Amino acid sequence: MLIRKAIKKDKQQLLFLIQQFALYYDQEEIFPKTLMPFIQSKDKEKTLAEFAKKFIEDPQYFTFVAELDGKLVGYICGDIKEKSYRILDKEGFIEDWFVLKEQRRKGVGNALYRALIATFRKETCNRIGVSAYYANSKAIALYHTLGFLDYDLTLVKAIE
Repeated sequence: MLIRKAIKKDKQQLLFLIQQFALYYDQEEIFPKTLMPFIQSKDKEKTLAEFAKKFIEDPQYFTFVAELDGKLVGYICGDIKEKSYRILDKEGFIEDWFVLKEQRRKGVGNALYRALIATFRKETCNRIGVSAYYANSKAIALYHTLGFLDYDLTLVKAIE
């Protein structure tokens, strides 16, 4: 397995992974029906394609892919957020992180994570952030295992 920076020719395979990530949320039924309007896109395919393009082409993002036998099996994407008012003022933020189901528990996700963290260190970040939907208990448990602390809770309500 090869962990490397994403390049333009990866765009279609990255889009496939992003689509699989979205499908994972649907199949796992992570969200209660009452929250679905808050996460659904007006045009899902267009939105996912825009993510793939942004993650590869926008220099703000650091995107790494896991390649196995010429096929992408996972990715992680992050960016840096300056928070000059904080003591820990430069945050490497994990925007997206996904590994295909058949490649999980084989070290792929960990290798992707290490690559992104190494970049954050090189960019002199002094904190790492990640967000997770409260209903995604598997992701939250993983983040706790990696040493992340509960920090924020966002509440939502539709305006009637």
